[in-house]
Amino acid sequence: MQIKWFEDFIALANTLSFSRASELRHVTQSALSRRIQALEEWLGTELVNRSKHPLSLTHAGEIFCAHAPEVLQQMQQLRVMVRDDVQSGGRFLKIAASHTLASAFLPHWLQKMHQRVGNFNSRVNATNVNDAIASLVARDADLVLCYYHPQAPLALDPAQYDYLTLGNESVLPVSIPNSLGQPMFSLPGKPVAPVRLLRYSNDTFMHKVVNIILARVDEAFHLAPCYETSVSLLMRKMTQQGHGMAWLPESLIESDLKSGELVLAGDQKWVSQIEIRAYRAKESQNALLKQLWTSLAQPQPS
Repeated sequence: MQIKWFEDFIALANTLSFSRASELRHVTQSALSRRIQALEEWLGTELVNRSKHPLSLTHAGEIFCAHAPEVLQQMQQLRVMVRDDVQSGGRFLKIAASHTLASAFLPHWLQKMHQRVGNFNSRVNATNVNDAIASLVARDADLVLCYYHPQAPLALDPAQYDYLTLGNESVLPVSIPNSLGQPMFSLPGKPVAPVRLLRYSNDTFMHKVVNIILARVDEAFHLAPCYETSVSLLMRKMTQQGHGMAWLPESLIESDLKSGELVLAGDQKWVSQIEIRAYRAKESQNALLKQLWTSLAQPQPS
């Protein structure tokens, strides 16, 4: 069986035309037909009704079509994984990280890890926290880097998964400054002039953190949501362009605060501390991960 047979069949299933599919696959129509037949022989059943015009898929073809793209993707990922493992001498790490950490934290952290345990190859999937955790559970990731707050726990069984705290940072309310250097959008806002709020989507970790902040504030506040996203990087861009106020991780906006492009939009009662955590499956057999975890667990000289 060859991977290109899957690709050929997917092209044929999408076009229901041997001539069009052969053009997309850059092969002759006869070559494509032979490869589809080879796939059918390998499966032991016909996938295409060739006697009908336009042609159609058989019942077996429809079943195969429903699963072929996913199987093809898994085979391609497996091929990349094996090649990476061979090229790295077995020292390969699959990392899933939240978008913000993948951008603001991970590059420098990886550099430090190379200094600790030697060179290794890694593949990083920048995603949301929920999908990162799902990839760890599905064993599609060896290591997950994400934010954590005790009032927004993750759905991971401590009997099966370990964690280490890699650091802490603040979630800050920020705005562009006005001509006097004061925040253009300042908390707590007024009934007649509520603060334009750039808010996180309901299913995000940062949405939970903002709600935790607001729940503990002991004064009235007035917010007017005007934009929503699940990605902090987009939130930062919208804040820089003056669309409103947002809560953002300090590591993401450190340079903006130093340059004065963004300023704090509230005092300490509007700020929350969060952890940066690494998670792994206890039963993982990745030798590099074990070495890295042992190094992380040991106190490092300051």
